[in-house]
Amino acid sequence: NNSDVYGVDMQRIVLLGHSFGALVLLHIINEVCPPPLCQDPVFSTPTAVTLPLHPGVVLAGTFGFGFNLFGTDDFITFNNKHIPYIIINGSGDTTFFSTVQGENESEGTFARMAPPKVVAGIDNLDHFSISEVNTNTNRPDIMSTLDRAEQIRIVTRSLNLWIRAGLKAIETGEPMKDFCFKLRVDGMSKDYDVVKCLEEYPSE
Repeated sequence: NNSDVYGVDMQRIVLLGHSFGALVLLHIINEVCPPPLCQDPVFSTPTAVTLPLHPGVVLAGTFGFGFNLFGTDDFITFNNKHIPYIIINGSGDTTFFSTVQGENESEGTFARMAPPKVVAGIDNLDHFSISEVNTNTNRPDIMSTLDRAEQIRIVTRSLNLWIRAGLKAIETGEPMKDFCFKLRVDGMSKDYDVVKCLEEYPSE
């Protein structure tokens, strides 16, 4: 709400979320906030976020907390208003391989969003690969075997590619496209393996 005071260009903002924070990002634009995110069922996005929020804004959510409604086996219904969104999972993140009503969790979320959208899976990363500490030590079978700094490097590289692609689209007016190809090329040159990447863009 104070974007004008601090000189924030609301057409060039990037929102990142990890775990529960990635779920909160979806609700910022979805204007739905079910418990336990919000106790009041009536929720509206702050005016400063809602009104200027055009497809120029780049949203990047990483390492999802879980995209099903709390206490149910139903997917959350999303309306991301064609604002670019990426879901990045590590192969050791439960949202990479878990299912909701028989659908893969991250892919099912992807299917319910409006383009431009991407869901990418990166090998040998886990739910905490973007964090300084891995608190999921009770699941050594899905923990990354990479050095912590290397895990963070890979996550930030992939997010940086998405952010740069989105901001370039704003500056040039040309639509985003071929992100999965760019991510895989970057992975081959920078020693990480993209094991899944789905993308969809608005029809020109």
